[in-house]
Amino acid sequence: MLIKQCIYLVALVIIVFSIITLICSIINKDKTNCKYYNIYSVLNIIFLFADLGLLPDYLSIYMDLEVLFLYFAGVFAGILCIIAIIINIIKIKKSSKLPTDGKDKLSIMVIIIPIFIIVLPVILLSTRIIRDKILISNSDLILVFESDGNGGIGDSDTFGYAIKGDSCKCFDLYIDYGLDKKLDDSFVEIKPNGDILETSTYKVVMENDKITVYNNNHEIYKYGYGNHGFEEGNYFNIDWEKCYSRK
Repeated sequence: MLIKQCIYLVALVIIVFSIITLICSIINKDKTNCKYYNIYSVLNIIFLFADLGLLPDYLSIYMDLEVLFLYFAGVFAGILCIIAIIINIIKIKKSSKLPTDGKDKLSIMVIIIPIFIIVLPVILLSTRIIRDKILISNSDLILVFESDGNGGIGDSDTFGYAIKGDSCKCFDLYIDYGLDKKLDDSFVEIKPNGDILETSTYKVVMENDKITVYNNNHEIYKYGYGNHGFEEGNYFNIDWEKCYSRK
């Protein structure tokens, strides 16, 4: 799963959790739990803004046009969170009841469950960011391609591979812009010769939306032969974007 896909997943989880928080706020009758639901609502708004508003630009992740649907859903979720906060504030002001022992146990569950719902996607996202940083810093060859799709608005995409030895892995960290500034001085930008890119060790052939990577004339990776998975996506009208090789 790429970082972009993790960002989408985190956003969807928070949006769903915002709806659940509103529902729980409506049916809840415990004053103590109202405070927790307000905290969750505020965290939902902060996490959504960070996930969709800050992270893609900070990490230079290329985002598809489909992210606009998440933006609209995020705004809707934010409105739901505000409504939940208002409901809970009203209930807190009107209620003078203290929770019983049984409600204390309920409050514990109200604390624990959201921690797993929110923290686990964040851990997943952090893991992918660290993974991409390691891939980039340890690679011998970095390939970035541009896919024009059907040529319409929002059809274009950018994808990349980090290659070391016989390993060829997809990545999308810093792929939109600024990748060259994140590489150390041992990397140099190289240009393909038509459909072929060659270094002393590697050979990459890109023809008819098919990509084949060789290491010392040994095939290590193929794309576009019906073998792509969820992470790699389905790209066509592919062209070279940027290529970097270690000196």
